[in-house]
Amino acid sequence: MNLDDKHQRIPVPKWRALSGTPSAELVSAGSVQPDRELALARADRMHALYARWQATPTIDNALELLDCSSFIDEKGLFYGPAAQIINSQEVTKTSKFVAQQVIRPDRVWLGPSYDVKNRKHIHRAIAENRKRLLEEARNGLLHAEQARLYAIIDQAEAAEYSFAKALSATPDNRHILRSFARFMVHVGQPEVALRKLRKSAAIASDPWVQAAEIALSEFHNVGSLVAKSASKMLDALQFRREHTSELATALATLEWHTGHRKRFNKRLKESLSHPSENALAQATWLIREAPSDLPDEMSEMLLPIFGRSAEARTYALLKQKHWGEAIDSFVKWQDEESFSQHIAIEGSFYAISFAKNYDAAISICRNGLIANSTSHSLLNNLCYAERRRGYVNDAVKTMVRLKSVYSAWKSSPVYLATDGMLNFALGNHDAGRAMYLEALDTARAQKDEALSRRVKMHWLQEEALSGAVTKSQAERLVSRIQTELEEGGKSEEMTEYWQYMKDQIQAMSAKSGELHSQQRAEPHFIESHL
Repeated sequence: MNLDDKHQRIPVPKWRALSGTPSAELVSAGSVQPDRELALARADRMHALYARWQATPTIDNALELLDCSSFIDEKGLFYGPAAQIINSQEVTKTSKFVAQQVIRPDRVWLGPSYDVKNRKHIHRAIAENRKRLLEEARNGLLHAEQARLYAIIDQAEAAEYSFAKALSATPDNRHILRSFARFMVHVGQPEVALRKLRKSAAIASDPWVQAAEIALSEFHNVGSLVAKSASKMLDALQFRREHTSELATALATLEWHTGHRKRFNKRLKESLSHPSENALAQATWLIREAPSDLPDEMSEMLLPIFGRSAEARTYALLKQKHWGEAIDSFVKWQDEESFSQHIAIEGSFYAISFAKNYDAAISICRNGLIANSTSHSLLNNLCYAERRRGYVNDAVKTMVRLKSVYSAWKSSPVYLATDGMLNFALGNHDAGRAMYLEALDTARAQKDEALSRRVKMHWLQEEALSGAVTKSQAERLVSRIQTELEEGGKSEEMTEYWQYMKDQIQAMSAKSGELHSQQRAEPHFIESHL
């Protein structure tokens, strides 16, 4: 990750453990059709359903009544049916889970406990779920959870097979559709998920599925087929806000990218009425990235609630420059979505560049590589962190691994620079300079001036650490890079990042006389390229 190449967040659905997913996201699309939602909102209809269950307490009647529990406030109506379902031998464990959410949400158990950072634990959880699926072959939610476990250990084909089973069993379940959408983004095939969403019967009226379609359309850079009708449905107030928060967020992001600030502010406020974690994270990210585009009261609205989401809390802490706490929050966020490559890349980047917590960076990278074993970006961050931590032999092994999974590594100025850093660490200063020079030439050939400046910064840092530049040389070169940064424009974070490097360069160059003279390059060589 680079400071000049910011991640543009689009509210693609989250994909968490089934036990950590709010019950509102688990019910089927049929239970929230607008006409039924409006009818159930009337007390006479609600009590009619309850009276029918009292007169004829069948499991079917109990299940129909319980299906409304996620969007009706009168929870007392559901305790009797929920207790009947929990004690029944005729229903699936998934139905019992929803019933347990009503009676004792703090006691819900969905499956085996496991440590997402431990492959053996994941394999054990997969095996236990497999046994359950022999009895519950049509349990779509459990198939989707199995897919998530496979994704965590980098078995994409097995995950896709489990999703095929899940979608066959329950093709219109919003949790399964949204989880499938996130998975296909993870494997780089958002268009496949987009087709599935658009063919689903749920797309016509389910706000959660519509939100996913709008987000994936934007992610895939194509127009949404439902944004206009979904916007009208949102204005008609056909659903409670907790069910439309994510839809409002998706529409707000769409309006923001198209420059419609008035509509953007309206939708963003609507999304924060009863926000989902995704809506909360999106609003917090926007406050960090585009504060001038937001109404003044937005920060005040978010302050008391951003802690509900690990991702939102992370963005808030980054904005406040609380680097240590932000890294702790990244770790929690990664635990929730451990298959995500982006979280690992961004978390390790901030741990390296600002918190200077190389142990945390190494841990975040290694955890991310469990699900993304061929990610050369993660391998690069791991290599850099290992080198800075002093684990040079480990860093060399990681670089060998990077080169084996990404044969075109020499096309990347970043990876060339990392290889240059390793050569300096091994005492191969001339080879290190050659790699940095190649990185610089490659960045210039790609017309990436920001990247070429970063290569210069890191190259000068290595020269200073090796004692190859004098104090006066360092001062001249620092001043030159400083001028280039100011002329090119730099972010607030880049300013802080450069300040740390500048201080280190100047401190180390003052000690250069203590190092062996043969480590030095010809002064004109360094100055002519930096």
